[in-house]
Amino acid sequence: MKIKDIDQRLDFRCILSLAFDTPFLKFTKNHDLNVPAFLDSRVDLSKFLYIVEKKGFEKDLPVLLRGMKAGETDYAFIVEEDLSDNKSVEILSRLANTKTVSLNAVSARKGRLFIDFRFHNSRLNLISDIIFEMGSKDRTLIVDYLGKSPGITKILEELNSIFPITVVSYAIRLEGNLADYERAMADFDCIGEIQNKSGNPLKIMIYTNEKLPPEYSDYSIPETDNIYEFVSENPYLMEIRKLAFDKPVMRNAYFLNYKDNYLLVDNFMPKVQANDYVEVVMKVAEKEGNRLFLERVTDIDSDLWDWI
Repeated sequence: MKIKDIDQRLDFRCILSLAFDTPFLKFTKNHDLNVPAFLDSRVDLSKFLYIVEKKGFEKDLPVLLRGMKAGETDYAFIVEEDLSDNKSVEILSRLANTKTVSLNAVSARKGRLFIDFRFHNSRLNLISDIIFEMGSKDRTLIVDYLGKSPGITKILEELNSIFPITVVSYAIRLEGNLADYERAMADFDCIGEIQNKSGNPLKIMIYTNEKLPPEYSDYSIPETDNIYEFVSENPYLMEIRKLAFDKPVMRNAYFLNYKDNYLLVDNFMPKVQANDYVEVVMKVAEKEGNRLFLERVTDIDSDLWDWI
């Protein structure tokens, strides 16, 4: 199964924006910046990290960012803000942790924080209730879009036109007893999507074209037409996730497939961070010998959806 085969299985899209009174969001407004961001999901989704490409700002940005908590990689400055004191963040975390919700992107633009996500239509009433609650506590909330999703492939192409995106793919050789989600992917026509949920272990949505046998019933998400949620403690996925957050490197989307006893992983991320992510994968691969292989590093183009 390919990504295009589950393109609109999460058939609704929502884009929210909020005006947090923080130094960096003021900075984006004053300097007309549009930058990608992501949530550190290891704990509670209250830490926001912004990726500011160095190109064109090499001399000015270090001065402009003075006083903010900022690090840097070879190609970008990474600005960190803790928004745990904001009332909306707790509700935003609950929204992100709702079953079937999958974050497409977070970005900072003109003094506002934008949260773009997909979800299944069966969760529409719940999502609406959460939005109403958030709006009652934060009058800066704007619902920029709520409606049918164009599909994940179109969304990634749309994001690619704003912040160029690279796909980094690698394969993990599985040994021993398979985890339940790995066994499901081995035995049935499935594709997985790793979720940006808070905490550990990783949460994975598995999309199938048929109902899985009764032994998988505990993982089924009701009213979703064969969408299941599993957890993963795969040590390679966990280690790569940890090292990527430590760098840090953001990911927009994160898909899994299975072939010939290999777990195939496709990560979509800002092009400016792809080299940092490849370094993470190579570091884990060196430590694990022949268990992990880098498969491809490529940009999004019209042919991509025919082969992943």
